[in-house]
Amino acid sequence: HYLRGTPAPDAVVLAEPGITNELPAEVGKMTGLYFRPAGFTVKSFADASSVYQEDGIDAARLDILDSYEVKFVVAETGSGLDYQLGEYAPQVRPVFATGRYRLYELADNWQTNPFLSSLLEGIRALGSGNQSQAKQLAERALLLSPASLSAHQLMAEVLLRAGDTAQALVHAQAIRDATPETAWSGQLLAKVHQTIGAAAERRADLETAAAEYRAALAANPNNTLAGEALVRLHRSTGGTLLTAPEINAIIAAFEAPTT
Repeated sequence: HYLRGTPAPDAVVLAEPGITNELPAEVGKMTGLYFRPAGFTVKSFADASSVYQEDGIDAARLDILDSYEVKFVVAETGSGLDYQLGEYAPQVRPVFATGRYRLYELADNWQTNPFLSSLLEGIRALGSGNQSQAKQLAERALLLSPASLSAHQLMAEVLLRAGDTAQALVHAQAIRDATPETAWSGQLLAKVHQTIGAAAERRADLETAAAEYRAALAANPNNTLAGEALVRLHRSTGGTLLTAPEINAIIAAFEAPTT
C-alpha cells in the first residue's frame, strides 16, 4: 500500500494498512518510507481506504520485487512471506521488528546472488511458459539451498504445470511440514490436491477425486473449488458419497443461498 497524496513508489509499504500502526515514525525516518499521516491511526478498513491506496504488489514474488525495485517489505511474523524473506539472508535482512511484524530491507544488487538469481529467473521462465528452463533453475536453486521453501514452491509449481502431480505433492508437502501454520503452505498444498482430484474426476475415479478434494479442503478450508467439487460429486452419485453432516457443512460454507 502507499499513502494517497504521496509519490509512489517513494511511499510504498508492502503490507496490510493496520501494520503501520505498529511501526514508529522513527522507522519511517530511518528508511525514508511514509507509513501514515501525522497523528493518524488505522482503526478500520474504512479508515485505511481513506489514506491508503492498494498497490497490488505481491511481495512474495521475487520477479515483482525486482520489477518494482522494491527496497523494503513488511511481513507479519510467522507468515509465509516472513519465512521466505528470512531465507534470503543476507541479501534480505530484518532492520526492525515488533512482536507481530518485521521490516525487511533488500540489499542493492540482490539479484546477483546465485541462489536468488536461480529463483528469480526460474519464476520468470515458468511465467513465460519455458517449463524446461524453469525446472533446471528450480533444481539449481534446490542444489544451492536444499531447505529453501521458496525453491520447493517453484519446483512444485513447475511439476504441477508439467502434470507430474505426484512429485509436485512431495515438494508442496515439504513446505506444509515446515510451516504448518501458514496460509501460504496450505494454499499451495490445496492447489496440488485440487489438481489431482480434478484429474481423477475426469477419469471417473470419484472416490479418489473426493479424497483429494477433502485433502484440499483440509489444507485450505477456503478452497471454493474443492468445496464446490465435493458438492457436485455428491449429487452426481445420488447423495451417497459424503455423510449428511459433511455435505451439509460444505454446502453451508460454499453454496450461495438461493432467493
